[in-house]
Amino acid sequence: TFEPEFWTKLIVLLPCSAKKPYSQSKSHQKFLKTLSKNTDFYTIQEIILTSPLGAIPRQLEDLYPANSYDIPVTGEWDEEEIKIASDMLVELLNKYDKNIPIICHIDGGYKNIAERAEKRLDHNFINVDIKGHLTSSESLDNLNTLIQKYISSYIPKQNISKESYLSKIWIRKFQKIIDYQFGKGFGKQLISNDIRYRKNKYHTKMELFNLKSKEKIAIFELSTGKINLMIKGAEKIAFNSNFLKYIIFDGEIIKGNTIFRPGIIDFSPELFPDDNICVFDKKKENIIALGNMIVGSEYIKNSSSGRVIKIYETNK
Repeated sequence: TFEPEFWTKLIVLLPCSAKKPYSQSKSHQKFLKTLSKNTDFYTIQEIILTSPLGAIPRQLEDLYPANSYDIPVTGEWDEEEIKIASDMLVELLNKYDKNIPIICHIDGGYKNIAERAEKRLDHNFINVDIKGHLTSSESLDNLNTLIQKYISSYIPKQNISKESYLSKIWIRKFQKIIDYQFGKGFGKQLISNDIRYRKNKYHTKMELFNLKSKEKIAIFELSTGKINLMIKGAEKIAFNSNFLKYIIFDGEIIKGNTIFRPGIIDFSPELFPDDNICVFDKKKENIIALGNMIVGSEYIKNSSSGRVIKIYETNK
């Protein structure tokens, strides 16, 4: 469901790190510092190569499972891992214009992935001259030199406003995560110019709200990389026919914080445990609650009892 941002002018391939999310690791802090030296930093798309997940856009690094899998980073890849990662990289890069340069700041098995992908694509791959290791001063200087050389070689078809709200890293993340959770296009539909965010005092959550109306539209859980919609946010996207994360409740009011199987009269066939879910009234005219799935569609289909949804907000 990941869709490229139209203003992308350059792609940089990077290795994964043991620490998650990647951007909090020492190596990725150095990569980000180097990339951010360029005034057009926001037009650079970073893609992280990793096993077993393949290729992860930077915007999705906070999302499960990219934010939490625990596999030692050795730099050594077997044939199956290389094939899986290169296939995913090809699939991802095919979404971008072939004239966008791709800078490879990678070594070892990561280079094998990029080289295999390069043979199947028309894109221009440029390798950074690595001196010693990827985070050495000389290697990072070489990365910066290539970025400066190629950052203006591709001009996007649409105009770019550097002051645009879309250039803000977290907003870009939120849009991509919403697309991932609920479907293509819902991110831009929900996150508009008026949306801002703030962390709670424990730095465990980020609240997304409308700057003008002060309405809370969603909560981003830093520990899971998941966005939980609030009713005011759900109302902006859940009535779209392409929205498939819902159930229809046999009633108008939810009492308590759990919905059981007998209370469900209809549901989307594409529900999985822990999905963020919108609960409609029996006529599907109003959103009466938001919650997270305890079970999936298959359970609902084949059961007549049991807990189905844990509710966290109701429309009082």
